[in-house]
Amino acid sequence: MNENNVLNKTIEILNKEGSKEAYEFLISEKENIDPSSQFYNFLYCLAALSDQSEKALFFLEEAIIKKRMWYRPDVLLDDDLISIKDSERFLICKDISDARYMEAKKDATTLFTWEKKTATNLAIALHGNQQNIEVCRNDWKFLESFGYQVEYVQSSEIDSQDLFRWEDDAKVQLPFALKKIGSEEYQEHMLCGFSAGCNELLKSILEQDINCNKLILASPWIPIIEKEIEKVIKVLNEKEIEVILICGKEDEDCYSMAVELAKLIEENKGIVRTIFKENLGHEFPDDMRSVLKSIL
Repeated sequence: MNENNVLNKTIEILNKEGSKEAYEFLISEKENIDPSSQFYNFLYCLAALSDQSEKALFFLEEAIIKKRMWYRPDVLLDDDLISIKDSERFLICKDISDARYMEAKKDATTLFTWEKKTATNLAIALHGNQQNIEVCRNDWKFLESFGYQVEYVQSSEIDSQDLFRWEDDAKVQLPFALKKIGSEEYQEHMLCGFSAGCNELLKSILEQDINCNKLILASPWIPIIEKEIEKVIKVLNEKEIEVILICGKEDEDCYSMAVELAKLIEENKGIVRTIFKENLGHEFPDDMRSVLKSIL
């Protein structure tokens, strides 16, 4: 399993069995991957939740002092950490992390990998929260086999070391990244997103003059439909954008939103294809290439 699989499995165990069992599973997988700052966040939070304060502080120090990681301040205010939040060791780590966050924020900028036109068709992919361009590239690179030039956008909103997020109430970033393409034209222009990246795509299409032929929304975390659904549907129809929705039926956060969006697009005679997968939670499908083969 990769790290994302491990963390999703950890959440599943936490919900079904409890924090101690989830912590023990996470520890058993630690040596099998190169732990990110998010992995360490799971570790020390689960240790703190399962009354293992010493281990929680050990992993917090390993992340921040030994591996020089950092987190946005809200992360270390999590209620999961109540049992250690008054410890001097915790406060030292938090001060160090907060200082690194403020320093990193000074240089934070939106990244877009496009340099020049190299194919007839263009696909642009956005990562989810607590991800980055490398994770995004691992997920979407397969689109090259369908003849697309695949490029990636990384948010300027920092989450923790080397991980980024899309803030629901923040200004859209995609339209300004796309200015880099200039007057270059493509036969087909496809936008792809995972989780919160899907919300950024819908916000961008709604708020700015962005056109595309296809929109692929994978495990879509799309709170925008709670307040702007009528406008979203109208713009998708006006621009004749084909929406491809892929979501796991076990995705407790996003399945209902994906179903609602698909239903409303169909009711308004829009173009939508849905792939709702059995036994899949909030994850990027391992078989995405085969899932999209008949469509692309």
